Amino acid sequence: MRLKTNRVVRAFVLIAAMGLLTMMTLGASGQDIKIAYEKFVLPNGLTVIVHEDHKAPIVALNIWYHVGSKNEKPGKTGFAHLFEHLMFGGSENLKGRYIDAMERVGATDLNGTTNSDRTNYFEDVPTSALDYALFVESDRMGHFYNTINKETLELQRGVVQNEKRQGDNQPYSISRYLITENTYPAGHGYSWTTIGSMEDLNAASLADVQEWFKTYYGPSNATLVIAGDIDVKTAREKVQKYFGDIPAGPPVAHQREWVAKMTGVHRQQAQDRVPVARVFNVWNVPEYGQADTDYLDLVSDVLAEGKDSRFYKRLVYDEQVATSVNCGINPNEIGGQFIVGASAKPGGSLAPINKDVQEELDKFLKDGPTAEELERVKTAYEANLVRGLDRIGGFGGKSDILARGQVFTGNPEQYLISLDRVRKATAQDLRDAARRWLSDGLYQLEVEPYPEYKAASAGADRSKLPEVGATPNVKLPAFERMTLSNGLKVVLAERHELPLVDFTMLVDAGTSADSPATPGTASMTSSLLTSGTNKYNALQISDEIQRLGAELEAASGLDSSTVYLSSLKSKLEPSLALFSDVLLHPSFPQEDFARQQKLQIAAIQRAKTSPGAMAGRVLTPALYGKEHPYGLELTEAGVAKLTRDAIAKFHDMWYRPNNSTLVIVGDTTLAEIKPQLEKAFASWRQGNTPKKSISNVSAPKQVEVFLIDKPGAAQSFILAGTIAPPRNSPQEIVLGIWNDILGGTFGGRVNMNLREDKHWSYGAGTAFQFARGDSAWVTRAPVQTDKTKESLVELNKELRDMFGARPISQDELNKDKDNRTLRLAGSRETMSEVGDAIENIVQYGLPDDYYSTYASKVRALTTNALTAAGKSFLNPDRLLWVVVGDLAKVEAGIRELNLGTVHVVDADGNSIR
Repeated sequence: MRLKTNRVVRAFVLIAAMGLLTMMTLGASGQDIKIAYEKFVLPNGLTVIVHEDHKAPIVALNIWYHVGSKNEKPGKTGFAHLFEHLMFGGSENLKGRYIDAMERVGATDLNGTTNSDRTNYFEDVPTSALDYALFVESDRMGHFYNTINKETLELQRGVVQNEKRQGDNQPYSISRYLITENTYPAGHGYSWTTIGSMEDLNAASLADVQEWFKTYYGPSNATLVIAGDIDVKTAREKVQKYFGDIPAGPPVAHQREWVAKMTGVHRQQAQDRVPVARVFNVWNVPEYGQADTDYLDLVSDVLAEGKDSRFYKRLVYDEQVATSVNCGINPNEIGGQFIVGASAKPGGSLAPINKDVQEELDKFLKDGPTAEELERVKTAYEANLVRGLDRIGGFGGKSDILARGQVFTGNPEQYLISLDRVRKATAQDLRDAARRWLSDGLYQLEVEPYPEYKAASAGADRSKLPEVGATPNVKLPAFERMTLSNGLKVVLAERHELPLVDFTMLVDAGTSADSPATPGTASMTSSLLTSGTNKYNALQISDEIQRLGAELEAASGLDSSTVYLSSLKSKLEPSLALFSDVLLHPSFPQEDFARQQKLQIAAIQRAKTSPGAMAGRVLTPALYGKEHPYGLELTEAGVAKLTRDAIAKFHDMWYRPNNSTLVIVGDTTLAEIKPQLEKAFASWRQGNTPKKSISNVSAPKQVEVFLIDKPGAAQSFILAGTIAPPRNSPQEIVLGIWNDILGGTFGGRVNMNLREDKHWSYGAGTAFQFARGDSAWVTRAPVQTDKTKESLVELNKELRDMFGARPISQDELNKDKDNRTLRLAGSRETMSEVGDAIENIVQYGLPDDYYSTYASKVRALTTNALTAAGKSFLNPDRLLWVVVGDLAKVEAGIRELNLGTVHVVDADGNSIR
């Protein structure tokens, strides 16, 4: 498992990832940050921005149409998002689905998104496919209108409605609607959600969407960013060729500023089927690009970023009245929001949380940040900025940042203005901005758990009216290997584009090292590694991480436990010292253990309210057996039995250099890093680690169906699975492509059936959950409640057709071969992607040439090989099925199918009836 922390706004349900910064060029000093670009405008009004980056043979295209949900009108909400979906259906000169066409040429980071202010479409393609991608993007801009028809509208309307149902089926989803509706005045473009209402989606007519396209999808209302392996001259010629003959489109009116600052206090309370109470505090603040917006971003970090932040330290660490607290700013085009959210401990009240948040905020409004706090958040801002330099495309990549600045402010370099403000910001700037915007105008939403009400089995006799009685009294590139003197294996891949070095320590432990008597030991050990050492306590570690501009995290996966460090090159020595201290000398303080134990129990309780997690908690133990290392189930009672001494013993037993591998990616060499590693890990000694007992598992012997009741669920969540070969199986590559065709990609049969053809689901698919031992293969489908039975029929049909009525075709195989081989061009663009590849080789025992021989092995595959591989592990008559939904509505229909033995179970898999 690879851990990464990106700078995204932290405000629970409402706030979406901002992708604040693009890739930059570091000056000689290492501090001067600037993105090189050239901008020009075609005669038809299309704004074009070109950025050159030749480190990989790929080019990112990112086109922003200056239209979002705020351009809609009351009674016609959801149009912007619905139209985004329609644009993936092909155009006059590109028949078929856009995603199919782009995957065939190896496109990656391929998507389209809509928010309140803009709609964008983006993809990374091999340089050799640039003309193809420009043709496709220009064709749907200039030659899409005549392809809009009633059939396509009805298909995508159903898909969008299932996307809405899927969101509405998540815990705390009610907050999204209540916050939106109660923080902006009627008629404001932010007073409705981007997804829209069911009623408005149902009412959308063909004439409505045609008019939407004609109004907003012309070149004069769009910005195209091209970034990557291309020069400006070539880009200009190609854009003129493909986009130059498209008519400009009509004039469009744009709102520029409407903050809608609130006054006074507005409090609201709601109930939802959630495990713990949660509170949201919301203030309307300035829009993107304003000075106060940047200052408030830093304020949010002082208040809630890191364990030593004011809110976290008081609410979660000291007083333990909350299990989590978050704070962030969402700066949209014409206004923003500052949101503080906190979750109570199980059974806890929101009253002490509200009291603590207000008292800490009052202190900040009075005195502002300390000098140390100000330095910490500024350093973190720049460190995260540097880490954003690795990508040319996708969310938050360089092309995204340039587009955002251009569309919202007319300046692609808006990020530089924000950076300059951050560097020059004073404590008084932060305090005064907070006073201007956070001292008045609060909307507070409290979401409380809905009690488990029950109706009585018998009631009054209603055959007659009661008598009236007497009148009463008046709630990856090339890599090198070495071994340190203590036996620690090291793998290094050099990347010198950025002054960063990433370290991932892979310890051969993970949850598969847990004892059946104490599941959760590995994950608890990882979660406590940064809670204290012999030298630092948890708050001091958090402060040191931020002072160094580093990232330091730990986690446990199925087969390994990982500790991850990302260090600035200039801070490498002290960062490594902290890394080794956390790895070698964790103190596991009793008070931190007790707090983490409560948090883990709260996480288990939350999982029991999420449909996907509920299904997984039942399927996994049923497949592997509750005593198998891969089938161990985390329960509240099991976690409650863990002790601090057991955690310390687990660490001492498994965290040894002879049981670990250190993967390094970044701006260093073996010669440079070896002495530093020898010094950092000099005191780490080898030990006698036990051998894991991961036995082989047989596939299910027959079909069994497990039903879990979720009253009032808007969807049913279907999950099915069986046992599959390990990750390092010789069949792994062929099985991967077999799975792609069945359901592993957007264009897989399962998704095409349930989403595109039937529009019963927002998205359905299949996947291997690979492991070092026997893996699991699953198919998942969240579907609308009234189509649960029918969806089970279709899923069974798709599985059986792979080996019968509709075997894999040569065209399906060729399409996936092209996709898998052509997308390799950009698959190792970032340090993170390189590290992930090496970690896969180490963790699963893959050959060192796995990725270099991958393409040739894919190209050699045949349809017969795929069919044989699929048959080797999947038998539709030996599957386990789990359905989470409103059993009052779906159970009878499921039983009518006679799939197999039916069990009604609770969220822990215990039989109810």
